[in-house]
Amino acid sequence: MIFYYQKGGLKNMKPKIIMHTQISLDGRIKGFDNPEVYYQVAGGIHSDAVLFGSNTVFTAFEKYPAETEADFEKIITSPEDPRPIGVIPDSRGILRRVLLQSFKSTIK
Repeated sequence: MIFYYQKGGLKNMKPKIIMHTQISLDGRIKGFDNPEVYYQVAGGIHSDAVLFGSNTVFTAFEKYPAETEADFEKIITSPEDPRPIGVIPDSRGILRRVLLQSFKSTIK
């Protein structure tokens, strides 16, 4: 049973799942000419949560600049915030080293 909070208390619900993925006819998931289109479409799916693969997040660490100290400040959100929650299952722990190194680099 899955519960969520709504005005008036907890309600039970069945989750609605949308799978948005990009894959070529030969099974590749990398090397597309215009990945921005994929993310534009994904941004248009108004969901409560987004499931990211740990390999996707690991690859993003290589592509984007390192975090600054400001990136580690607590973000205050309101219940009206429309952004989805990010969920990253990492059963193999591949992000642990990357996240720890990233965090240590911001500590002086």
